[in-house]
Amino acid sequence: MKKVIFVLTFLSLFGCQSKDVAELAESSDHVLETTKNSDKEILFWTCVMHPSVKQAETGSCPVCKMDLIPIFEGSGLTLTKRQKDLIPIRTEAIEFRELKKNIRAVGVLDYDETQIAFVSTRVSGWVEDLHVDFTGINVRENDELIRIYSPELLAAQEEFLTAIKLRDESNSSLQAMVLQTIQAARSKLELYGLTLLQITEIEQKNEIQTTVPLYAPIGGTVIHMNVQKGQFVNRGMNLYRIANLNRLWFMADFYELDLPWIGLGQPVEITAIAVPNDVFHGKISYIYPYLEGETRTQKVQIEVENKDGKLRPGMTATIRLKTELGLHRHLREPFACPMHPWVTSTRPDECRICGMPLESTQPGLSISKTTWTCVMHPEIQEKQSGECPKCGMGLTEQTTETFEAVTESTTWTCPMHLEIQEDQPGECPKCGMDLIEQTEHNRQKTTLTVSSLSNGTEKKAKNLYFTFNNLGEVLAVPKSAVIDTGLRKVVYVDRGEVGFQQIEVELGPESVADDQRFYPILSGLHAGDLVVTNGNFLLDSQTQLTGSATQTYGGAIGEK
Repeated sequence: MKKVIFVLTFLSLFGCQSKDVAELAESSDHVLETTKNSDKEILFWTCVMHPSVKQAETGSCPVCKMDLIPIFEGSGLTLTKRQKDLIPIRTEAIEFRELKKNIRAVGVLDYDETQIAFVSTRVSGWVEDLHVDFTGINVRENDELIRIYSPELLAAQEEFLTAIKLRDESNSSLQAMVLQTIQAARSKLELYGLTLLQITEIEQKNEIQTTVPLYAPIGGTVIHMNVQKGQFVNRGMNLYRIANLNRLWFMADFYELDLPWIGLGQPVEITAIAVPNDVFHGKISYIYPYLEGETRTQKVQIEVENKDGKLRPGMTATIRLKTELGLHRHLREPFACPMHPWVTSTRPDECRICGMPLESTQPGLSISKTTWTCVMHPEIQEKQSGECPKCGMGLTEQTTETFEAVTESTTWTCPMHLEIQEDQPGECPKCGMDLIEQTEHNRQKTTLTVSSLSNGTEKKAKNLYFTFNNLGEVLAVPKSAVIDTGLRKVVYVDRGEVGFQQIEVELGPESVADDQRFYPILSGLHAGDLVVTNGNFLLDSQTQLTGSATQTYGGAIGEK
């Protein structure tokens, strides 16, 4: 009766004819049948009324006392041709696709912190002349900003000129001491901020400069000013702040779900509200190692050139980042991050972005060996679990993996004199022949040993990197085919006579291909599999009634 109500409700929602409803209702007892095959291995026994009950052997349901039915390996739901015509189930083949992602983010333009300089004085004194007298003026490097009268700087100049006068009048026996005094006085002037050119001018003219200039350390725009004419300034006081606006930083905020697509050096397009008709280009220069707590967004720093001065700090702007998953594949490096495939290494390190362990991209270069050892007596090495023959403790599983990393080195050598090895092209120093390029493949073995407590159950290896073809396309599944239970992701595959089989899959970040949404496949599906893209929730509902989905969802007395 429950099945009849379910089918009537479903068909009424999708606008079926009353005749079709009647025909389907009459056969409701076998609308969605579970395939039974006594030749297949029995996975478990369950109750038709309480599918959360799973037992290893036949018996009665502990809830309703009904006889348990077997669930076979590869069991699925089967539909007749008439039922397929009535129920809108559509399938689509798993294919390699060119996965892309267009990400939009907002942010604010800011000063490039590496292009900011403070102007401060190293002596105390009074400002006699003020050449840059307002904020916002552009200055060039070594432009004179102010002139300062400083009594202590006058005293230092007098010491310097006195030492020079003693050098000209003293005899040879005192020359060494006088030269040391001159050098000390010169160093003192340099420490007070005078340039070598200014010191040479004082020495040549033999005159004390009553005021000394203060120069701009870099070219740019004065963004802060803290000085007025006639003002007394103390040593170390910041008088100006100058910023070079030819290059700015765009501080963008990205959502967490966009993080797998963001990497250093990626190009971006920037559109400012104040300059709507221009598109500026920049690149990601830094990804901050933390998230903003209030907005739950990732702060990303983007460098953008601004030589024409159209962009200004404080402007709000929008960026567009176009990325293609196939561009991040790396065929040479043997290790890569499963979530950030462009992060590669020659060793099994950790990802610099998310900290995940790098996985092997060349499975043939990895040799795994599992032994059982005693934590108290490491010399004990057994091929299977058991107890230590010395102390009786349970043996611990130890896996040793040997990775063979392949690197390339290019040198230039002479075909006649092989002992000649150069880092760049040129001619042989012995015979003058042109050097030829020579590439050498170096293999370096790295051994990684992992020990863990184990109960002897078999551990199933997982594929943690995407599958690419020769064109850089990625094996992907349509988003509409994926049912996300929260803990797992499930896809229904059309197996023909076997029926519709429920498959648990591991997927990468959501992406776009041909204006449709897809997930790159990590494990669970293969090219050519027919996945259900429409009607999968109907199949999922029925499998919960028949019990074949309880492995994923659990139940009232199922596994937690």
